[in-house]
Amino acid sequence: MTLLPRPPQSAAAGSPPTVTPRELAAMHIKQVIIEGFKSYKEQFALEEFSPRLNVVVGANGSGKSNFFHAVRFVLTDIHVQLRAEDRRSLLHEGAGHAVPRATVEVVFCNRDGRLPIDRDEVRLSRRVDLRGDSFSLNGKAVNREEVQSLLESAGLSRANPYYVVQQGRITQMTTMTDPQRLDLLKEIGRAREGEARLAPQPLLLPPL
Repeated sequence: MTLLPRPPQSAAAGSPPTVTPRELAAMHIKQVIIEGFKSYKEQFALEEFSPRLNVVVGANGSGKSNFFHAVRFVLTDIHVQLRAEDRRSLLHEGAGHAVPRATVEVVFCNRDGRLPIDRDEVRLSRRVDLRGDSFSLNGKAVNREEVQSLLESAGLSRANPYYVVQQGRITQMTTMTDPQRLDLLKEIGRAREGEARLAPQPLLLPPL
């Protein structure tokens, strides 16, 4: 499995334009490091991501799905309350000795300060073993609530789960009707909350 940075093509020269300083400073995932998670027994780290568009390619069985599963494992709520069998299913199973734990680390570029941490690079990792799981932020142990608060401060809110969109969901979007797309845009833009607040409320009169 490899990473192909795919910046937009220049219309004039037909070659990728230079990434601007503003783009380089914008918060984005710089790197993902995986060890012991599902099909990744040994530590695996893709080269640094482009701040623009990236494409992960590979043959069937090369670990593409598990790579994105690993990112979701850290950044979303897909594994909130893990039972023993759930934790075991996340650990690498294959030839040789079983791994005692799995770790996934997501490295963010934070030069624009979107994450409220005074660092240009922020490292968020999650570790799981048969006894439980834990988070760390720049090497310091943190709890799930602190992680959720940090991500929500950067706009990665649980109320808007579309910052990580699975392939099946993308396929579903392409076949939506116009009203369904409008509903989706309202959901992504959190316009539904505003509509709910502006909706007329029934007037409750006291009994005579």
